[in-house]
Amino acid sequence: MNGIKKTFAVAAAVSLVCLSSVGAMAANKLIVRNAGNTADAFVVTDSGYIGVGGAPTFPFQITGAGANTTSSIYLINNGRTAVSASDSPGMYFMRNNVAAVGGIARVNDQLGFIFFGSQVSGATKTGALISTYATGGAWSATSNPASMVFFTADVGATALTERLRIRHDGLVGIGNSSPTQKLDVNGAIRFTTTGARPTCAVGIRGTFWLTQGTTDVLSVCSQVSGGYSWRNVTLL
Repeated sequence: MNGIKKTFAVAAAVSLVCLSSVGAMAANKLIVRNAGNTADAFVVTDSGYIGVGGAPTFPFQITGAGANTTSSIYLINNGRTAVSASDSPGMYFMRNNVAAVGGIARVNDQLGFIFFGSQVSGATKTGALISTYATGGAWSATSNPASMVFFTADVGATALTERLRIRHDGLVGIGNSSPTQKLDVNGAIRFTTTGARPTCAVGIRGTFWLTQGTTDVLSVCSQVSGGYSWRNVTLL
């Protein structure tokens, strides 16, 4: 008899946990309440969505309040006895196209993205984006070129505008989505070097430095007769 009572008590407890919010969220199939039984701490819906801190609207959602640790993801890799360079946590963003289009990424397919923003009166507002795209030619078993692009929204705007692009071949464009050089800038470059100019050496060869004063002096670290020295650049 005692065994039957215990079994019934356990079943009743599980039912209460699962049904604690059934009136408001009938789709929730598993609910774990917090220690004070005042809020849902973990939710699994009948669609397989998982919510930490409340009911999810995305396949996996963490909802918290206060310090950023209440809604952060913390990944730890404790390594192995024989330490390897690959012993580190990571995240994978993988796009798998359907067989009808070859089952592999095509040029300009978005491979993954990260949005940054805020919710205003329940509406999601995004202010920045990091996105990756398949570029540089068709993907195959031996070639998978991709570019990474950074977007931000300007003051008085809600649309995201491309600011920086790293191409598949390593060319970087700032304000230029089609760079042709290692660094291709659409706009001006400003040198603000108020500190002490370092000693010119092989490690900083090719560095430009603006010495500010009553008359500014622009110089470049370069090799001269087998040695290295700062050489002034004539300013018109």
